[in-house]
Amino acid sequence: MMINFIGGGNIAQAIINGLIKNNYSKNDIHVLEINPVQISKIESELGVSVSNSIDMSDDSIIILAVKPNQIELVCKNIRLRIKDHLVISVAAGVKTEKICQWLGGYKNIVRAMPNLSAKIQQGITALYVNKDISSSRKEEANNILKSVGKVIWLDDEDKIDAVTALSGSGPAYVFMFIEALIVAGQKIGLSLEEAQILSYSTIYGSALLAENNTTSLDDLIKNVTSKGGTTEQGIKVLNDNDFKKIIQLATEAAYNRAKEIGNN
Repeated sequence: MMINFIGGGNIAQAIINGLIKNNYSKNDIHVLEINPVQISKIESELGVSVSNSIDMSDDSIIILAVKPNQIELVCKNIRLRIKDHLVISVAAGVKTEKICQWLGGYKNIVRAMPNLSAKIQQGITALYVNKDISSSRKEEANNILKSVGKVIWLDDEDKIDAVTALSGSGPAYVFMFIEALIVAGQKIGLSLEEAQILSYSTIYGSALLAENNTTSLDDLIKNVTSKGGTTEQGIKVLNDNDFKKIIQLATEAAYNRAKEIGNN
C-alpha cells in the first residue's frame, strides 16, 4: 500500500520519519514536492522518492500536507482520480466539509491535527472522521499518526479548534516558560549550561510525573510546597500575577483565531 504525501514540509517529514522508524518500507512512501530545498532534504535525510506526481492506485493513501491556502487547488487537481482512497488532511483550519466539497463530494476523509513534538515521535495528534468512513480505513489513519506519538479521536470536528489552541500552540507557551526558567537561573548565579540542564529536566520529569500520577495536579503542587518554604514564595508571585489566567487568555486567543481561520 502506497502512502502519498502531497507537500513535503516539516509535518510531512515528521510523519515520514515516524513511519520509517515504525518499520514502514521506504519503497511504500512517496512525496509530491516542488521546492528544491525540501526535495533535497527528503531524499538525503529520509531516503524516500520525491516527484511532481503521485501514485493513485486504488488502495493508496493520500496525505494532504500543503499549506491551508493551497489545499483547495490540490483537491480540485486530484478529485477526478479519487476512487476508494483514504485521504488524511493535516492542513490547519481546513474543515472536512470543505475538503469534501473540493474533492467533488468525496467523504473518505480523516482530519488530523498533530503538534510539533511529532518531530521526535513524542507528539499528540487529534483525529476526526465523519461516519461514512470504514473502520479499516479509520484504523489505517490511526496507525499512521501513531507513528509520531499518541492519538486522540474526537467526536466533534469543532473541537479541532480547541486542540489547535491547546496542543498545537501549547508547545510555544512551554518553550517560553523554559526560556524564562533559564534566564531566571542565570540571574541567580547559574551558568547557561547549568540552567538549561536543570530547566529541561525539570519540565520533562514534571510532565512524566503528572501524566503517570494517580492523584490530582493540586496534590502534586502541595507535595512540592512546604509551609513557609521556597516553593510557597514562588507560587505566591505567580498567583499575584495571575499566571493561570494568562495561560487561559493565551489559549482562548489562539482558539478564537483558529475558529476565524476555519470559517474563512
